[in-house]
Amino acid sequence: MQKVYFGSIYDWNYTLVSKAPSDEHKVANSADLGITVNGYLPSGYGEYAFGIYNGEGYKKVGANLKDNTDFAYLGNLRITPITGLTVGGSYMYNTVGRDKNLNGGANNPAYEKQQLMDALIRLAYGPVDLNCEYIVKNVDFPNITDSNKTQEYTATGISIYPYISLKNYLPYDIQIVSCYDLWDESDRLASDKARNKLATSTIGINYNFMLDETDTPAMQLQLNYTNKKYDGDKSHSDYADGKKDSAQINLQLKWKFANTL
Repeated sequence: MQKVYFGSIYDWNYTLVSKAPSDEHKVANSADLGITVNGYLPSGYGEYAFGIYNGEGYKKVGANLKDNTDFAYLGNLRITPITGLTVGGSYMYNTVGRDKNLNGGANNPAYEKQQLMDALIRLAYGPVDLNCEYIVKNVDFPNITDSNKTQEYTATGISIYPYISLKNYLPYDIQIVSCYDLWDESDRLASDKARNKLATSTIGINYNFMLDETDTPAMQLQLNYTNKKYDGDKSHSDYADGKKDSAQINLQLKWKFANTL
């Protein structure tokens, strides 16, 4: 099992309770069966990764690996030109489903070819850590031969998530966290129930405590408030009039202990 080195998904540290954007919107899996080659650029200027994966994620193993007969291919590059600034990009080619149906060998109209792209910028300066991520997902249905190719669509997403550490200003190790995420799949057919445009806003606070001998907190208490609102004009009718809008409060306690045997 290998990490999928796409966008922020492979080093997401859950400073927020939610998943990484590409994981949250089911653009890429966080891990998959495959082979990767990883390395660092000279003089600490960044890192790179190339991978070939099964393409079905980490939840399917053994006899369940039958829905996808094509490999997924990935390239990832991150560059750190100066201390505190990181820019990066990822590209992944993947397919969903089988090209031919198992029964009779006819073309499978649900077979997808996906081109996934991610651009990421991180700026860390003093107590502020600002991250911006832009995702593009292009989906093609090659076995649908209608002249207008009406089922093809492009989904896009932008996430901005700043964190502020108050550790050096307060007697407690506290972080103020927030995120604004806009996910747009309105390019789908109007009759497609997956068509939606979603704006998600999160604000929260983290309290780190019980430091170990390396001054690393062994426990973290997280409190997040998240508001999700769908654009009724650019979503399927199921989302009209705020039917699926939501507001949620998440309280989470995490801990990490290790003992040498």
